[in-house]
Amino acid sequence: MTSNQWNWSDFGLVGDNSCISFEEIEQIESILDIKFPTSYKDLVNYANPAYIEIGCFDYDLDNEGSISDFFPLTISHDHDSVLWHSTNNEHVPKGMVPFARDAGDFLICFDYRESKLKPKIIFLDPFSQDLWIVSDDFEKFLKLLHA
Repeated sequence: MTSNQWNWSDFGLVGDNSCISFEEIEQIESILDIKFPTSYKDLVNYANPAYIEIGCFDYDLDNEGSISDFFPLTISHDHDSVLWHSTNNEHVPKGMVPFARDAGDFLICFDYRESKLKPKIIFLDPFSQDLWIVSDDFEKFLKLLHA
């Protein structure tokens, strides 16, 4: 499944349609020195910020996390935006870009420490610094989501 084939309404995805331009996304990528997955860019074009109904995922064999909300992708460093979490949060290791959180304030992050083009998806406890690899990329992460 290519990224442009995702039907976001199948995930129960809703939110503001605060349009972000391609140029603004490129500026954010430049600030963070990374490239977002195409499917993530499609998602924020659909809803930004986004709230999801079908957002549970398994990690660490017996545990389950769930997405509470996706952080807004904006060029500003507003509190709780992707840029704010990526640049102003001492609890986030360098090379990780939080894009969502679960109800317990764990962070769901792109992990760019090994690759700036194809990040893994990490579930991070920002207070203990414990982390779990959830998937090798964003598309595989989306396929893991369930009710």
